[in-house]
Amino acid sequence: MLLDLNHPCVAAEDRIGPFVRNPCRSRADFTLMFEEVILTFIPIATFFLLGLVRLVKLSCEPQKANRSWLYVAKQTTIALHIAIQVLLVIFWSKEPIPTTRATIATAVISLVASILLGYLSHLEHLRSLRPSMVICVFVSTTILVDLCRIRTLFAIPGHRSVASVFAASWVAKLIILVLESLEKRSLLKKDYKDVSPETTASIFNRWLFWWLNGLFWKGYRENLTVESLPSLDDALQAASKPEQLKEEFQKANYYRSNTLLWTLLWHYRWEIFEGVPPRVAFALLQLVQPYLVEQVLVFMTADEHAHSAEYARGLVVAYVLVYAGIAVALGAYVHKTNRLEVMIRGSLVSLIYDKTLHLTPTVAADGSAVTLMSTDVERIVMGTRHIHEFYANFIEIPIALWLLARLLGLASIAAAGIIGLSLAVAVPLAMASGEAQGEWLEVVEERIAVTSNVLGAMKTIKMTGLTEVVCNNIRELRTNEIKSSFKFRLYTALIISLSFMSSSLAPVFGFGVYAILAQAHDSGTLTNAMAFSALSFFVLIDSSIMSLIDGSEEIMSVINCFQRVQKFLLAKEHNDHRAIRSSDSHPVDVLVDVDDDDDERPSSQNTSCVTAKDVFAAWSIDSEPVLKSLNFEIRTGLTTMIVGPVGCGKSTLLKLLLGEIPEVSGTMCTTFANAAYCSQTPWTSFGTVRQNVVGPYLWDQEWYNTVVKACSLETDLQQLPAGDQTKVGVRGSRLSGGQKMRVQKSLARALYSTERILILDDVLTGLDRETERTVLDAVFDSNGLIKKNKLTVILSTNSAHHLRVADHVICLDENGRVIEQGSPSTFRSLKDHVGILTGKAKPNTTEEAAELELDGEVLEGLNLKEGDDEDKSSRSASDLSVFVYYFRIIEWPLLLLFILCACLFTFGLNFPQFWLQWWTKANETRPNENIAYWAGIYGVLGVLALGSAFLANWVFSMLIVPKTARRFHEILLNTTMNATTSFVTSTDIGTTTNRFSQDLELVDGELPHAFEMAIYGVLGFIVEGMLVFAGTSVAALPLLPVVMVIVSIVGAYYVRTSRQIRLLDIEAKAPLFSKFLETTDGLISIRAYGWSEYYQRQTMSALDNSQKPFYTLYCIQQWLSIVLDLTLAGIAVAVIAIAFAMKGKSEMGLLGISLFNIVGFSGTLQMLVTEWIDLETSLGAVSRIRSYVEQTEAEPPRSELESVSASWPDKGRIHISGVSAAFDKSADPVLRDVSLEIHAGDKVAFCGRTGSGKTSLISTILQLLHVTRGSILVDGVDISRIPGSTTRSRVNTVSQQPLFLHGDVRFNANPEGNASHEEIESALRTVNLWPYLESKGGLDAEMSEDMLSQGQQQLFCLARALCKRSTILIIDEATSSVDADTDAVMQKIIRTHFKDHTILAIAHKLETVLDFDKIAILDGGHVVAYDTPRALLSSGVLNSNTLDG
Repeated sequence: MLLDLNHPCVAAEDRIGPFVRNPCRSRADFTLMFEEVILTFIPIATFFLLGLVRLVKLSCEPQKANRSWLYVAKQTTIALHIAIQVLLVIFWSKEPIPTTRATIATAVISLVASILLGYLSHLEHLRSLRPSMVICVFVSTTILVDLCRIRTLFAIPGHRSVASVFAASWVAKLIILVLESLEKRSLLKKDYKDVSPETTASIFNRWLFWWLNGLFWKGYRENLTVESLPSLDDALQAASKPEQLKEEFQKANYYRSNTLLWTLLWHYRWEIFEGVPPRVAFALLQLVQPYLVEQVLVFMTADEHAHSAEYARGLVVAYVLVYAGIAVALGAYVHKTNRLEVMIRGSLVSLIYDKTLHLTPTVAADGSAVTLMSTDVERIVMGTRHIHEFYANFIEIPIALWLLARLLGLASIAAAGIIGLSLAVAVPLAMASGEAQGEWLEVVEERIAVTSNVLGAMKTIKMTGLTEVVCNNIRELRTNEIKSSFKFRLYTALIISLSFMSSSLAPVFGFGVYAILAQAHDSGTLTNAMAFSALSFFVLIDSSIMSLIDGSEEIMSVINCFQRVQKFLLAKEHNDHRAIRSSDSHPVDVLVDVDDDDDERPSSQNTSCVTAKDVFAAWSIDSEPVLKSLNFEIRTGLTTMIVGPVGCGKSTLLKLLLGEIPEVSGTMCTTFANAAYCSQTPWTSFGTVRQNVVGPYLWDQEWYNTVVKACSLETDLQQLPAGDQTKVGVRGSRLSGGQKMRVQKSLARALYSTERILILDDVLTGLDRETERTVLDAVFDSNGLIKKNKLTVILSTNSAHHLRVADHVICLDENGRVIEQGSPSTFRSLKDHVGILTGKAKPNTTEEAAELELDGEVLEGLNLKEGDDEDKSSRSASDLSVFVYYFRIIEWPLLLLFILCACLFTFGLNFPQFWLQWWTKANETRPNENIAYWAGIYGVLGVLALGSAFLANWVFSMLIVPKTARRFHEILLNTTMNATTSFVTSTDIGTTTNRFSQDLELVDGELPHAFEMAIYGVLGFIVEGMLVFAGTSVAALPLLPVVMVIVSIVGAYYVRTSRQIRLLDIEAKAPLFSKFLETTDGLISIRAYGWSEYYQRQTMSALDNSQKPFYTLYCIQQWLSIVLDLTLAGIAVAVIAIAFAMKGKSEMGLLGISLFNIVGFSGTLQMLVTEWIDLETSLGAVSRIRSYVEQTEAEPPRSELESVSASWPDKGRIHISGVSAAFDKSADPVLRDVSLEIHAGDKVAFCGRTGSGKTSLISTILQLLHVTRGSILVDGVDISRIPGSTTRSRVNTVSQQPLFLHGDVRFNANPEGNASHEEIESALRTVNLWPYLESKGGLDAEMSEDMLSQGQQQLFCLARALCKRSTILIIDEATSSVDADTDAVMQKIIRTHFKDHTILAIAHKLETVLDFDKIAILDGGHVVAYDTPRALLSSGVLNSNTLDG
């Protein structure tokens, strides 16, 4: 019942208050009405709203957890709590105790809330994976506010009984909170057992990141792997499948430059909003700190009064709530931002890869997808962290200035003017910096694209002696890149310096003007409380300004990156111009078993699978059509061959059949959408031989054996170190020539796929005579696999020998027109059109199509590493050693100069606190005197801080950064170029590209910025930490060892785990790089087979694997941040408590400095953690580069003991004496006791079967293999005494794989730059390429591989050899991929223009070596015969078997 309201105390309790006045209470307290209406009703109303929403959501969910003791305990405790609530309603209604107008209503609403709590708990337990956030937050909130009600009830007379019942209700709530906070992982049903620990964690575990404790324990005890990391939750995984985002982007207006940016922001609008409440809470709590500083300093100087103790306790509680709240709010909003970053990364990488699968081959080949996926997406992710800072800074700065005006009055205008000036200058600079960074990134993209192409052709580069030329080419690109970053670095130095203006100069003007006005109006003086409270506001404003300036720069960079990604996503897509009728082909679905019953296969050969009517085809709308007026039909079930001279468009015609030509007119009808396609340019994935044959199809042992046998791969697989489980290497570099033709050119893959249509581009080229005959019979003959399985084959060929298995032939002329088609028997009359059909057909036998052969013995020495190249032991390596390595790159004098400048800046930033303390101390006795003296020196100190900041930034940005950028690139470049053939062929190109792209990006951008700011953070942390304790008495000293123990324990667990995850983050990105590179290399093949979806799944799997360490690294960094922030909260509370205990003591004179530094310490600690996190991540690049350098096998160093003349070798005499050679010192020899005498001008052919040692001998002469015994003299010079690069650069080598470098035609024709314009033009005329190249722009035209056909590329390489001055020519079967006419031209040029040269050639065709002076026949690494061709023929040693290879 309601007591007499006329009673003063009862009336006081029945008001909102909020405070009840004396003498009704013995202490300051809230009114009962305030506690019931505000502290109780509002949380319950919020619970009703959120609880009902949650009930609706859970009602649609399936059961995910089992009932258990936990469920029973929850329901029992809640039932007990409901009973207590009923008892409270009865007490309030019946007992004659004091109540308010809201008491009974509040009790009834509390009862209803308890009932809702019980039902919600029931659903949450059974249908939710994690403890209920709504219940935990509601119960924990009411537990806190109920403490106030309990205290109030016990304080009011007559409430003893109801207070006791209410206390029992509070205990029940506490038990409910404990039970509801327990995780249910062990109770989850089977389908949900593998969910992320974060998904099952309670709200408190997620706030404090305790769900990571198990990972830290595991990381401390053992090595972590990607698989051992916590799995991603559904939301993060869904971001990598952005179908809805893709649809939204497609519906948007493409013509707006930032459409992608706005579309993505709208798509993730709710994820962005989730970070707003904690960010706003963080901002408000930050702004409370200066108020607390002021109140503490005022209290310390005020006289004691009756409620001093309570006021002191209130301030201590306020410090606890504010600093704990700052820690939790900061962790929450940064974590939400990190999740957003991971989602954006997943979505953008997925969109870029999806677009790559739909690009035209020409656009995809420029490598932009890899750069966008790495450089641009990473910069977007880094910029996303400012998404909440930007708007929050615009809120924080005005509020802080308004609160500052409360302290300084009109003087705050002067301070605001300085702050405004710094923003007015710095923000435009930051935006200009973002633009400058965009220009820089465009140059970076060019270097990465060129480097990626070079890494794929490293063996050919080493063979041809162009290592130094290529190095200089890439080095020049790097130099231009560093030059293009000058503006960005200059702006960065200015921006960082200006960002300290508000903390260095704004206080000078603020306090100076205040003192002048105070003196003029005699309105008071600058006190200690006012000064340090205002200084705290200046620090907070400075933090916001730094964030705003940095954010402006990052946002401009993000916008530029988004625009580049958008431009890529809007690039022209592949457009299939074919009209596809009802399909006759029945391809095998990937990873799905199908019925291959012959009865279901089409048997009719009278239907057409291809019909062309008046078709014209060109590679671009501006170029001349390659194919003209095509009219033909291709019948189902027949073997159709395409023939014609080099450059006539045979390969283009095959791509036309696949729908890959962008510009087509006329009618092209096919009955198939997919086909098994074998490109003329070899393509493999970085996997095993078996994986390259089987691809994504289901494993069929019997069919696999059949295909291997038909492709004559059985013997080859036996020779490989691990059989068909042998890694094929970078672009098949570990396979011999013939193996590449059958594996890398994918004949075996095409057959295994059982596609009904096979489109083969000169697939038999490069096979030795016997193997070619075997494959031709087993696959293409009347009893071969093709005919038995009734497959349709469309094959381009340069050999008339193949026509014996053709059913139909289409002949093209040099202009791309069909001049004849029909049965092969009708083509005898076409010798005027097709030279390959004259006379008797001769087999086109060569050994390999792309790169030098690796014999069986050589392959044993490759020592291919499984997985990544990162040594697991390096995960345990000390970060100190990485820092030392980085410091050595910087060089100690320059580093010490920077640290000295940074120390001077730290002094200039912190010493003014003491000057301000002395100034306010002087004002206590002589107020407002000597203002010029105090303010003047204060200003000098501010200018010192600003000047030293600029000096430190200049030293770092303009001296150290370009130096480290240049040196790290030089280290990587030299290491790669000097690597052994074993390393070159066995290392995943994605891994190496990762070093030159992402790692160098970190070294150039994130690492310098993070290192510089971390140095400032460390110095500030040390100085401010000392000042925090300096303001208190010796009683605070025991805190130091406690803090040190906490930091040591945290550091021990964190550093070891963090280091491993950091390395896993970089390692996990290498497979993603590989998938992108593999896709761009084989895009046509992927689309032809219909593997786009399969490759997308594989790449998305690699993306998910890279997302795990990426996200986990963010999480553990936030764990560290919140641990340090809570430690700081503990320090702050302890310092305040000690200060209150020591009130009135003389040693508390510097308390203002201590309290101010607690405020600043929070910001410094936040900056230090943020920058240390970035430094830790970026430092992984340095660790990775160092490991790469240490683990890369380099060619043996050779001191140049003998000097060689500029004309060496001037004769070309080669003396090989008793040479044994191995791939490295530990491997078995691949050459054994080889001795040869090759006179100057001799033409010597090396012959032998596969694995005999032919290529090993060539490689040994080129110093690519290690000579274990014997010597090789070239013109009397022992080549073991000179660098291998010297030998290779002085020898003229024509390799099988055409090599084109970044540059114009002139540079590609003569990379050494020692031939005149006339000589280059003459060489190109000799190979019949000059008229064509002249029409493209002559020697100044930009060179690219797609300018020339395969045969023309080989002719161009021969022209390059004509331009190089040397007496020795090495030919690695360079005519393997050309037609007979081109072969004849090349042979004629070799015999006429190189007649005075010493020629060493790997040969298989008998007719090409009969006029040689000598032939060396090798077998098993031995030279078994060495004589003239006539002598070897007469003795029977030289025959077709000795030429098989």
